[in-house]
Amino acid sequence: MAGRFTPGSSSARARASAMPGVGLSRGSTGRRRRPRLDRAASGAARSVAVRHHEAVPTWIWLDGRLVDAHAPHLSVSDRGFQLGDGIFETARSRRGVVIELDEHLERLRESAGALDIELPFDDDALVAAIAELLAAEGLDGSGTDAGDAGPRAEPDDSANAGHRAQPGNAAAAFAGQRAEFGDAAVRITVSRGPTDGRGLLPPDLASVRATVAIQAWPHVPPADDLLRRGVRAIASGIRRDPGSPLAGIKSTSRADHVFARFEAARAGADDALLLTTDGAISEATAANIFVVAGATLGTPPTTAGILVGTTRTWLLRHAAALGLEVAEVELRPAHLLAADEAFLTSSVAGIVPLTSYDGRPIGSGRPGPRTLALRQAREEWIEAMSLAAFIEEPAP
Repeated sequence: MAGRFTPGSSSARARASAMPGVGLSRGSTGRRRRPRLDRAASGAARSVAVRHHEAVPTWIWLDGRLVDAHAPHLSVSDRGFQLGDGIFETARSRRGVVIELDEHLERLRESAGALDIELPFDDDALVAAIAELLAAEGLDGSGTDAGDAGPRAEPDDSANAGHRAQPGNAAAAFAGQRAEFGDAAVRITVSRGPTDGRGLLPPDLASVRATVAIQAWPHVPPADDLLRRGVRAIASGIRRDPGSPLAGIKSTSRADHVFARFEAARAGADDALLLTTDGAISEATAANIFVVAGATLGTPPTTAGILVGTTRTWLLRHAAALGLEVAEVELRPAHLLAADEAFLTSSVAGIVPLTSYDGRPIGSGRPGPRTLALRQAREEWIEAMSLAAFIEEPAP
């Protein structure tokens, strides 16, 4: 497949910097300074390396500070708890670099605007919060050097987009596997906040302050067995309404998705595909879907009621560089079953083969070569992104 590159090489760095949203900011040193933590948090950062296999967070960042992940946090009157009245984003991080963070923050703000939730923190504050939490959890990769980018040093606090406290995660196997590189999954959750009144629109709603929580876990990639055989999906009974104003919002109200995943589990499948009200394919429970026909990729358009994922956007941008054409087209189950290959995409799991639908094979019924090559290309790009944050920019 065209467009492969070797992570860590000069060509990989050049390739990474040529991709949208990846370059370092002007004047960047490529060095990172670890955020200052209180004594308890820094102690957690030192000790967490021996506990990576547990994948249990020690800290969360809540409304401006680190707090014990196992202590009580929210009021019972918080609307996120009472009504699912909130939004969230989940991203991957590697070496303290959160992949495509600008896109995640933009989508977070769009979702907040759609639901009239006022975010109490700006993007710079959220970037600093993520960096602080990753360091406290020992997930910023600060214990090792950054490959041929040289040893780490104290950074500056700037938070621009190709950035240090932001982009990047990698697909490294988790258990027993180079946790020192800081492979993590990061979630930002925003609730409308606690209110004294009850009901959908209580009188004090205008004075409510949103609750913002950030969590981080060691990244656990899809199981080897799943990657070898591929995802088995069924059609969910849930239908998506493409005309709904909530269709593209990443809301914490996920009952439809939970119900669909339970449907899949009861059927002995791994996931469920959500169809639109007129029977077209929309998406999976937590992923976008692509089909492969020859050298062409097809994926449902935004008019199919999808949530536009960052990995989907990456493929639309970079498919040509990888030797493929891509089209946003209506897909129906018959198109899926007639495809050469199919796969699912999400920011945390990456690109994952989809090999059967309602008990019928897709293509050969095994993960296809283009799917596997795309997964590898995406993981190499993520690796390059995490290294690019440490490369000194040449003087002008």
